[in-house]
Amino acid sequence: MLIIKRRLLSKTTRKFDQTAKRLRCKNIPSLQEYVLIEQDKGEIQLFSRAHHWQSFYYYLGDRISFASLGISMAVEDIYERVDNEDVLSFLQQKQQDAWQSAS
Repeated sequence: MLIIKRRLLSKTTRKFDQTAKRLRCKNIPSLQEYVLIEQDKGEIQLFSRAHHWQSFYYYLGDRISFASLGISMAVEDIYERVDNEDVLSFLQQKQQDAWQSAS
């Protein structure tokens, strides 16, 4: 039984995953959530059956909840091992903010 489907978007698969693949997947009766994870920037798009397949966007600094799995996590945790400019910039800014708060 498939409950959640996640896709890592790239320049070559983005359009297909956002359209045809998503439309096919939402017809899977057990599927509750369809998740698109951007590879080149810190952005996640979540489609949820519970919300009539409406999309919700999450960015670095946000928390994302996967109701079908009963978990919530920081978007930055999903990108923990990703090495792209958006993620590195966010982590550097977060570190600078922490240093300024500590002083």
